[in-house]
Amino acid sequence: MAVRETEIQSAIMIAASADGHRLFRRMAGKCWLGIVVQRVADILTLKHPRMVDMGVEGTPDLAGHSRTGRAIYIEAKRLGGRRRTAQERFILAAQESGCLAGFASSVEEARAIWTSRDER
Repeated sequence: MAVRETEIQSAIMIAASADGHRLFRRMAGKCWLGIVVQRVADILTLKHPRMVDMGVEGTPDLAGHSRTGRAIYIEAKRLGGRRRTAQERFILAAQESGCLAGFASSVEEARAIWTSRDER
């Protein structure tokens, strides 16, 4: 069975913490907001519902800071996972700004990101 992205993210966050860094999972997606009219079991009825986008397109799965205060951004991908253009742009802009940023499909690849650029 293939490893899920969420499992990769969890392993990376644990490794980062063990190395003295702090990473947090950034939630993305869509949700509904409105006035609750009725709630029955798992059914919620909203008055004036509106869909809201959570997160910014291209923002990586994991964000935080190194033990020395540098920003860290990691986009976790399964082996062979597709990189979206917006994700590549975000990672490149972060790297050009001096952040520790990149794509990782394993703890080893993530560790290479936060140990890069004299962060050892």
